[in-house]
Amino acid sequence: MGPTNRLREIFSAIGLETVRPTDELLEQWGTRATRFNQLVNNRGRIGITVSESRALKSF
Repeated sequence: MGPTNRLREIFSAIGLETVRPTDELLEQWGTRATRFNQLVNNRGRIGITVSESRALKSF
């Protein structure tokens, strides 16, 4: 089993069942929609990186 995170749980707790950041926001984070979805669904081969974690904190 790969690394896991609680992003889906956190988004649900604040009332966001479905999260789709804008292309502009994804560009600011330096990521793509595919990678964002992998992180939220815990499907990525690589766990969340430090820069991704920081970008999500600012969100």
